[in-house]
Amino acid sequence: MLATRHSDGYMKSKDSSSPTASSVRQFWLNVVAEDREVEMRIHPAVAVLAMSRWDTAYRWILARTRAAGVTCKGDQPATTADERAALRKVCWDMADDLYARGSTEHGRLALCWLMLAADPRYPATLWPVMPALQWVVDEAELDEEETVAAALRLTVWWKAAAGESTKEKMSLFALAADLENQAVTDLKDPVVSDGPGVVVMPKAKASKLKSEHAPYKDLVGVKLPLVVARDVAGVRRTLLAEYPHAAAAIDLVLRDLREGEPVRLKPMLLVGPPGNGKSRLIRRLGDLLGGIGVFRFDGGSSADAIGYGGTPRGWSDSTPCVPARAVQTYRQANPIVMVDELEKACANTRNGALWHVLLQHLERETAARMRDVSLDAEMDLSWVNHLATANSTEGLPAPLRDRYRIVKVPAPALDHLPALAGTVLREIAAENGEQGFVQPLAGDELDVIAKAWQRAGFSIRKLQKIVAATVEARDAVAMRH
Repeated sequence: MLATRHSDGYMKSKDSSSPTASSVRQFWLNVVAEDREVEMRIHPAVAVLAMSRWDTAYRWILARTRAAGVTCKGDQPATTADERAALRKVCWDMADDLYARGSTEHGRLALCWLMLAADPRYPATLWPVMPALQWVVDEAELDEEETVAAALRLTVWWKAAAGESTKEKMSLFALAADLENQAVTDLKDPVVSDGPGVVVMPKAKASKLKSEHAPYKDLVGVKLPLVVARDVAGVRRTLLAEYPHAAAAIDLVLRDLREGEPVRLKPMLLVGPPGNGKSRLIRRLGDLLGGIGVFRFDGGSSADAIGYGGTPRGWSDSTPCVPARAVQTYRQANPIVMVDELEKACANTRNGALWHVLLQHLERETAARMRDVSLDAEMDLSWVNHLATANSTEGLPAPLRDRYRIVKVPAPALDHLPALAGTVLREIAAENGEQGFVQPLAGDELDVIAKAWQRAGFSIRKLQKIVAATVEARDAVAMRH
């Protein structure tokens, strides 16, 4: 075993070389230590997700609710399933009380109380929790390792919501901690998946890794899973509802998906005006395709080919190529690598341009035998899905345009406002833990939003700010009356 459980329910690693033993572990421990800097940058529900015991989470939420000036019931934390069941009514009541107070701070705390009320034996108790919890984790300012750790714990919660844990007597917090503990152990004893998969880094073609590349040791000779497309028709319906202006683009993006087969998309470049939802569409695609990882690379900040293609092994602090980092981050053979704002990449060819290094990754035959200059290992990166966004294809070299399927994403129009504003409103409610408590936008509110949105050039990014301001103004009026 690589880790031991401490009395406060948290895991502390004995092996500092493990990829889960550094920033991830310190992040969770900082939450326990009430590190204010950490606490300020995350939703309290993310902190609660990090906890490994129900009673630890209960005490933590209880203290913060009292600090917010709210009287709490039930001072004694429970440790057994029966004791937790007796207190769940208290947790539901606390959530209702906090939601009724109407402020963002109280709404955030209410979601935490709903997490305490969730019981893996009764899936319906998780249904009010999971959309909001997934949203706050997606929006949290976590680094790559923290994101992986949070995703691992969320897996337990989603499975319980789907009815896969009805015979469990342990709390969801303990179940998530056990899964994380097993994942740490599996780094030393990897299990080969029985489903479709690919050995991305064959042992016979890999050099001995440097100490700085310790997180990649568990990829050597191991078959990584390929995410399989499920309910493609449902994915299409969801995307069309959220992006009614991009129907043709959505059909082009989904063209390569086959029900029950591994996700393998032709390289695509989504082109359209700024703020029309291109990047968000790709992230939502990853969410809906069974949680396939989406690794973002900022093309606008790319000064040369090194940032994407990796730095040579001889450098004091070498970094693998972006597709290899995506595979290691999500432990999937076919994650999505998204290059945002491709057309803004620097065209200086002194150290090679981003466009040059992209070409070899976009060719599957070449990517299947790609030798990473940092790891000094031959890798099969041919299953990595390459998507990119750009405001225009002007200035992009012809060989690059030829390798991408160009997908035009138009700007939305006023006709799309009700659907888009409704989606934005639901996202705001989920972020604040207030889904079900936010009233739909009224006709006069939509009229005001329409005028402001038209002046903003029909940007979805601007629409998010306009709707948020509308909700804040509505809340302010309600509080005065």
